[in-house]
Amino acid sequence: MSGEQPNQLALAQHLGIDRTVMTYLIDDFVKAGLVERQLNPADRRARIVVATDAGRKALEKLQQDVLGAEDTVLAVLGDDEREVFRSLLRRVACAEPAAVEHGLGACEAVEEMLGTGKK
Repeated sequence: MSGEQPNQLALAQHLGIDRTVMTYLIDDFVKAGLVERQLNPADRRARIVVATDAGRKALEKLQQDVLGAEDTVLAVLGDDEREVFRSLLRRVACAEPAAVEHGLGACEAVEEMLGTGKK
């Protein structure tokens, strides 16, 4: 869902998080200055969750940290081996029946992370 401005329910469904728990999580992110709730221009009765500049910077740092950790963990693998490993992970995530049946988005999350999702 990167780049989109979804509402809390859409985020909860995408992440497989109970919607009431999601409210508390977003409240915490608002308090931390990472996101804000704004009126949805398409539906003034609804609110969307939008990352703040601080939130985008925090996300960017986390993404860099994940890449660094990945480089450390996969250091023993060559580039071709890393791609095979990622491909196998993608197959496992996308074939997981529990995730697919419950719409937890494991496949989409992995594809988004690897940049191989549908455009």
